[in-house]
Amino acid sequence: MAADSFASRLVQALGRTSRAFTPLAREPSGSFASRLFAALGRSSKDRGGVRITRSGLTDADLREADLARQNLDDVNLADRQMDRANLRGATLRRAHLERANLTGADLRGADLRGAGLGRAVLTGADLEGANLTDTTLRYTTLSTANLRHTRLAGADLHEAELDGADLTEADLRGARLGRARFGAAILTGVNLSRAYLVEAQLGHALERANLSEADLSQAWLAAANLRAADLRGARFDRTDLSETDLSGADLSGTDVSRANLANARWTLATTWPHGTRAEMLARSDEVQGQPGVFRVRPPAHPPVEVHEHVLT
Repeated sequence: MAADSFASRLVQALGRTSRAFTPLAREPSGSFASRLFAALGRSSKDRGGVRITRSGLTDADLREADLARQNLDDVNLADRQMDRANLRGATLRRAHLERANLTGADLRGADLRGAGLGRAVLTGADLEGANLTDTTLRYTTLSTANLRHTRLAGADLHEAELDGADLTEADLRGARLGRARFGAAILTGVNLSRAYLVEAQLGHALERANLSEADLSQAWLAAANLRAADLRGARFDRTDLSETDLSGADLSGTDVSRANLANARWTLATTWPHGTRAEMLARSDEVQGQPGVFRVRPPAHPPVEVHEHVLT
């Protein structure tokens, strides 16, 4: 079969079916891989699966493509249409997926360590158990994505959109999440220790979350459920903690003097910074009918933030 004829058939097939990357029946995988790379104008040694490097699949439409368990390390798939693609268990280390459309894609258990996903769209994608350690996800859309148990340690999610995403017990240690928007995201049991969350808008479901040593300066956590959360050593510079539930939370080693705690709830099981428990009792009222539950009173005169203006 002529190489360019095969390439034409391949590109056409990618627009219609998810079987485009499935070897034909009774055809050795090495033979299929050789035909594939010959059609794409380059060669590669077969190492147990199709391996695509450097230039990617030029002009290929990968919507609903079946790339499960394929080795796609270093591949260039930037700007590709890959919605609903099956990438379950695939390896995409250091892959270029900037601006790619991965809406509804299956990336469960995929290895994306060091990959570039800046400005990519992963709305509704399933990334449960995937490894995105040190991945770049700046300005990426992850709304309603399944990120349960996903490894995102050291990832860059600056201004990422995570509204409605499920991050239950996800690992985001040391992740950079400045100005990230979590909206209605589920963050139960998430590990955000040492994370950079300056000006981030966190979700409400943060029960048992680990935010120890996280930088929460100017972050918005109003009305968040922080029951039994680990907040040891976190930074709260002008952080909005109004109406939060801090029952059983641990705030030891922090400075909450510049945080907004108006109407925050807490209990006798809450650990306040050393030497501030008496002050917090004096600033709070016991909730009627709920012995041992307190609510911080709003300040009589809320502080006015003064902005300096350059006179011209």
